[in-house]
Amino acid sequence: MGLVPFAEANRRADHSPTRRSNNGYAGAVSLERRFRHRMSRRTLDALRVISLADALLLAALIWVAVTGRHEAVAILGPTHGALFLVLVGSLGALAWSRRVGWRFVLAVLILGPLASVPGLELYRRGGG
Repeated sequence: MGLVPFAEANRRADHSPTRRSNNGYAGAVSLERRFRHRMSRRTLDALRVISLADALLLAALIWVAVTGRHEAVAILGPTHGALFLVLVGSLGALAWSRRVGWRFVLAVLILGPLASVPGLELYRRGGG
């Protein structure tokens, strides 16, 4: 079924139920219903802690790399990488269950803490 105006959808011959979205077209999903479930406060807090720890590890990693401490880079690099993979994996699982959007996961994958820290804060405030 393509997108047809709501008035036309009500006049269809089979009289199958249609739902109306905010934009006036039948069958289109409104933005309010896009994400079926919300994240629990506990999940959101855990993701925020992981995200902040990842941001701090990245800042420390950049600092020790610039100052030339290669022994510290060998420790902080894999630690930051593992924590980043945990963050992206957790967000991917939440996106699969439609609690966050895939665009947010892609932004975190590309930008790292520059996207995850403010993005999770937006979700905490209810704007995500």
